[in-house]
Amino acid sequence: MTIGYYRDGKKQAAEARLDAEPIYTFGLAVRDLDDSHAKEMGLRSDFQAVVITKVDDDSPAARSENHRLYPGDVVYRIDTRFGSFRIRNTQDFERVMQMRPDALKIVIGTRRGSYEFLLRR
Repeated sequence: MTIGYYRDGKKQAAEARLDAEPIYTFGLAVRDLDDSHAKEMGLRSDFQAVVITKVDDDSPAARSENHRLYPGDVVYRIDTRFGSFRIRNTQDFERVMQMRPDALKIVIGTRRGSYEFLLRR
């Protein structure tokens, strides 16, 4: 976003980026995927998803039936008993979590490939 301000009586402008607080649930903290992380993962710069920033060691995310999730993994789809949801940002992620699912299948992309993880509360 562009922020306008005055310095020495002259109008100035500066670019600023506000990082939202991570969304936290099922032992996961996530934030919006940014261009630099997308590039690092080999994704298009316009690819929309969330990236995992933290995984609690004693959580469903750490003891998934398939494996475990790691910081840096990119979440782009979540399946629940309520339906399948494309995750483009933290608002999409939070909307699914507000449904209070007892289990989810999270589809992620990693440097190791794409995987599905089943998480239960």
